[in-house]
Amino acid sequence: MLVRSLKCTICGSHKVTAPKTMFIYCDYCGAWMGIDMQVATRENAAVWRIGNRIHRFE
Repeated sequence: MLVRSLKCTICGSHKVTAPKTMFIYCDYCGAWMGIDMQVATRENAAVWRIGNRIHRFE
């Protein structure tokens, strides 16, 4: 996660756990807090590799 400290605009709590997907949600109220671009880049690269194996571009 690029941001070290992230505060929820709805309930005011701080993000405690690292996000597992590219979408960041509050640990306490579940509000959407943003997008983690490092995880998004990894997810997109994984999807591209899977798609590249299934569909051969000629």
